[in-house]
Amino acid sequence: VPLTSLDVTKSIVGRLMFAGLLFASGIGFDAPPVIILSLAAGGSAVPLYLKARRVERLGGVAAPKRLEQQLERQLIEAKDQSFQQLAEIDRNANHIAELEERLEFMERLLARQREQE
Repeated sequence: VPLTSLDVTKSIVGRLMFAGLLFASGIGFDAPPVIILSLAAGGSAVPLYLKARRVERLGGVAAPKRLEQQLERQLIEAKDQSFQQLAEIDRNANHIAELEERLEFMERLLARQREQE
């Protein structure tokens, strides 16, 4: 269960907006807006704290590091694989060039033999 800054922001902003709407609508609140908004912000701290504890307990904080290491390993493997493929393409290109030279040589030999006959 990842806990991101987006989760924290959504939680706090959502509660503050809800408290602001309740205050603006006048539903049963005679308290000043500062008290209502501070209660809403304080109410955000408890669920966020509990979620942070759960993330820590489940090892979610270390998960991005493991994921980053795995991604780095995969990128290195892909890079090595692409280098191997490029080397193979170079070998094939050299082989094709050599075959073309041999073919041209054979064509010249055949042309000489035909001229001598």
